[in-house]
Amino acid sequence: MTDYERLWLCLTCSPEGALCDKRDVDTLQKYNRFFRILKEPKRRPDAYASIDKELLLLEHFQFDNTHITKKGSEQHKVTAKSNQTFEKKLLRNGDFAVLNERVRKSGEYYIDNFIAQFNSHYKKIDEYIAEMKLELNSNFQSVYMGFVIEDSSPLGSIYLENYRPQELDLLRTTEFLTLFEESKKLDFVLFSMTGNADNVYQSFISRNTIEQHRESAINAKEIDSFLFEQSFVASGRIDMK
Repeated sequence: MTDYERLWLCLTCSPEGALCDKRDVDTLQKYNRFFRILKEPKRRPDAYASIDKELLLLEHFQFDNTHITKKGSEQHKVTAKSNQTFEKKLLRNGDFAVLNERVRKSGEYYIDNFIAQFNSHYKKIDEYIAEMKLELNSNFQSVYMGFVIEDSSPLGSIYLENYRPQELDLLRTTEFLTLFEESKKLDFVLFSMTGNADNVYQSFISRNTIEQHRESAINAKEIDSFLFEQSFVASGRIDMK
């Protein structure tokens, strides 16, 4: 899947649409005009749309809630290991195998991974704008820069609060809000949690409602663990004749 295709998956993952503060409704509707006519650029960022002298740019990135090593996400490493194990064990028709894997998941990993990805993309915003103006051969009066941020943690980032499961909305964390407020080149963020097809989540924020979001924000780093650290994966081989 290309970056452009992944971005579209995030934009359309929730049938109910994106949750947002009522004071952001008009802003989201303004950007929706551009979302309907998104195109894939020659190089970067991941998508753009222009209307008259206005330009909207979107850049997508993923992160998850597990530890990151020099070789990448711990979750991706375990997934690759599981796939390799199944390939070795499922050799004949009727073979069956079960794997029991544990991956440590925490709010600290979640935020550290998010910040690392955010910073690596944010520092390129000036380059994104310059490249698109060159590609389209136009000087725009207004440029809107947005990030599409995807939590791709398998089964989502779900934690317990007073014994009840809660979805962690990145946009309602103090860590995100502080970073977003400092990042003046970024106009809005659309967040999607896509790791569980039965439990997708999507939200939106603009710079206009940072303070309103602070009223219900939580400190994500204080979340000691997320659900589904332990997983059982079963697979079998059936040859169709």
